[in-house]
Amino acid sequence: MPKIVDHDQVRALIVARAVALFAEQGFGGLGIRGLAKAVGMAKSSIYYYFQTKDALIEAVIKDVVAQDMASLEEAVAKADDLADKVRGAVAWADANEDGLATQIRILNEASREGIWTDDGSVTKTYVKSMSKILGLSVNEARMFYMQLMGIVLQRMIDGGRTKLRKELGQYADLLLSAHGVSNANVARTAPKLPKVKPAVIEPISSASKSAQKSDDKASGKKKASGKKTRGRKASKAAAADAADSTPAASKTTTRKRKTSKRSASKKTATTKAAPKTRAKKSTTRKTAAKKTTTKKARTKKAATTKTRAKKTASKRSSSKKASTSTAAAKTTKKAAPKKTRAKKAAPKKAATKKAASKRKPSTKKASTRRRRSR
Repeated sequence: MPKIVDHDQVRALIVARAVALFAEQGFGGLGIRGLAKAVGMAKSSIYYYFQTKDALIEAVIKDVVAQDMASLEEAVAKADDLADKVRGAVAWADANEDGLATQIRILNEASREGIWTDDGSVTKTYVKSMSKILGLSVNEARMFYMQLMGIVLQRMIDGGRTKLRKELGQYADLLLSAHGVSNANVARTAPKLPKVKPAVIEPISSASKSAQKSDDKASGKKKASGKKTRGRKASKAAAADAADSTPAASKTTTRKRKTSKRSASKKTATTKAAPKTRAKKSTTRKTAAKKTTTKKARTKKAATTKTRAKKTASKRSSSKKASTSTAAAKTTKKAAPKKTRAKKAAPKKAATKKAASKRKPSTKKASTRRRRSR
């Protein structure tokens, strides 16, 4: 007969474990795989109850709210009038401070990671349930809830220096005075309840593991038929009976010894080969370093030779230019004195020509003179 599994119980166990883990590690640090490992279930079975991580977060928040309101209703169940209910609520808040602090951490982490944004659903459920349980109006319940969470947050910040019972008791006195109850002194008259410690949730038991199997069936995984399972059970029983006999037990012991020897020999071989492999790795590293150094040296030499060739070529070109410029200067110097000499000699030649012309009269004039004289 298959075992009957309470799926609601398994779901509640998953949610309760998720509350503790999310409060410790946050939503970003914990995934479905980590949750499955902590709970002791397979990842597929958790996805059977919660299809996405967002669905699990919503379930966690709803579960926190439901647990708080259930414990508040239990703490105020014996109260008759409004003053006793308010005193019971203050005592409940003092006892469940750790749970309220985890609630603040969970909501803050969810809003910071952007996984969940409070649209007022959590505060609305708290306020409505508080107004019903304590017999207050919606506005009064909202103010009481906000005052309570603010004091818890202040204690988280300052390390518990502010006293929750005293601060919340003062607000409760003001609330009761508005309803005509004077000198209530809630901080002193409120009962003292034992502190509620966070429950240590163990991994899922064998009953829930059978639930996992049934969930695997529901998810479509194939199972063997009844005949095959019976045959397997029979073969297992026969194997167990055979194992009880001494020769089979001796065979198993010898096999175990052989396997242990083989494993020991393999370990020794690996330990012996370890220094050789290390030496090989070191030699390969050294050779690679040498190759890189030689390549760098070659590249440096090639670069230096190129720079030297460029420098020599530039020197040669500069020397050629200098020689040509000096030759041109020499030629210009040689040609200059010839021109100056010619210029200086030109006026002298002209003067000599004029003097010669004056000294020697022309032959025509002389002939005419001779004729006239005759």
